[in-house]
Amino acid sequence: MTTDPVRNVSWRGERLLPDPIDGDALRYTPILPAHVDAISVHHTTGPGLPTTSTPDQEIAYLHAIDTYHRTQRGLDAIGYQLVAFASARVYVAAPLDRYGAAVAGENNHTLGLALPGDFTTVPPAPAHLTTAARAIAFAFAYLARAVDVRPHRAWGGTACPGDTFEAWLPTLATAAADLHPKEQTMTTTPPHYHSDTEGAVMLIGLTKHPLDQAGHANAHALGSPDIGPVNLAGLQWFAHALSQSLPPAAGTTAADAADEIARRMQA
Repeated sequence: MTTDPVRNVSWRGERLLPDPIDGDALRYTPILPAHVDAISVHHTTGPGLPTTSTPDQEIAYLHAIDTYHRTQRGLDAIGYQLVAFASARVYVAAPLDRYGAAVAGENNHTLGLALPGDFTTVPPAPAHLTTAARAIAFAFAYLARAVDVRPHRAWGGTACPGDTFEAWLPTLATAAADLHPKEQTMTTTPPHYHSDTEGAVMLIGLTKHPLDQAGHANAHALGSPDIGPVNLAGLQWFAHALSQSLPPAAGTTAADAADEIARRMQA
């Protein structure tokens, strides 16, 4: 078993998985953390990988899912944002800050987590569940709060993640909540925002630090993601992070605060 940090292999991370097929795909649409209210849990239905699997084998597995989703499901890219393997490794397979394609009609407010394997009759091993909890804790840290964790079948039209889900899925949210502070400290790196006039700006303890070209490259090397291009969506992402440090006004949601800060930054 491993305790490797969560690895972002998506088309907005290490780029080990290809971009969405369609340049105008919904998969490019930003989704603000404040708008996410649930994590959907899935099984891949095919055979999983053993606890002894290597990163290369796991990335090949993700490529196979990506190809299947594109060629057989008609998707633009792999549908799940997060994949938790039995080896204890967790991967970001699709960007958390863009629409996934895991639950039809619900991808504007959910993040999708897949566990490789078929859990129709046999549940995931305890160690695999611990990895799934780590993945959910990573998502909680990214969102800066806990959200509902639900089986794919909760939205209807499927038996996913298998008929055994009642025996194991309800425990994941509690386990993830226990891990959340540790996961936030140990495996997340602050994002950075791009500005035409300032270069790249990195959020470290909610303090802006201007970075030159070399510093920007270093930020990516540390795993710091881009949180948006120089447009309204990018400003909203930057504003959302800043809004987490502001005391909420009466009757104002986090999304409202992010939108207001974005408006002021554009003015």
